[in-house]
Amino acid sequence: MADWLASFSEAAASIPQSRRSRGIRRLANDRNCHRIRFVHATGMALFGLVFLSVALFLVGIGIAVGLVGCGIAAALVGLGVVSSSVAIGIRSGRPAAGIRAFLIQCGLFAGAPAGVVCALIGRALYQAYGGGWAVPVYGAIGGAFSGVLVACLFDFIAKKLHRWAAARLHSSQVLPQNTALPSSPS
Repeated sequence: MADWLASFSEAAASIPQSRRSRGIRRLANDRNCHRIRFVHATGMALFGLVFLSVALFLVGIGIAVGLVGCGIAAALVGLGVVSSSVAIGIRSGRPAAGIRAFLIQCGLFAGAPAGVVCALIGRALYQAYGGGWAVPVYGAIGGAFSGVLVACLFDFIAKKLHRWAAARLHSSQVLPQNTALPSSPS
């Protein structure tokens, strides 16, 4: 390898210099050479700074989303939603019952505050309600009812998708006909 490098450097030294390479060499020896290097370094530093700021912004968003998710999970555990759903699933012997209970409880706990906010916004927009305490109560009741309805809708969709997937797997003979699939939640 050393012989190849030596022959390459001899061949490079034997090439006559053109005017252009002399001009570049003269510019490099000039006292303004630091300006050329500074412009190149500034461009790379600017690119690196932009890349670093975008990366840190995305990492920050990921951390914020993760913290919100951890907060929601802690609230669900603290309110007993997770443990009661697991208990329902174990007691009934079907995981689908636990999932259904989890969806209904999440709909209830998410719907009540959403209903309060919607009622307060409606009161601010229309000024139709007279009392101050009735607005949050009616909003919580309406929101909880809506949350339970949405949870039941998700449960209905899950049942239909389960039946469709089971029929599709049996009809395409991916699974033999004597293979028992888990029963559909009733």
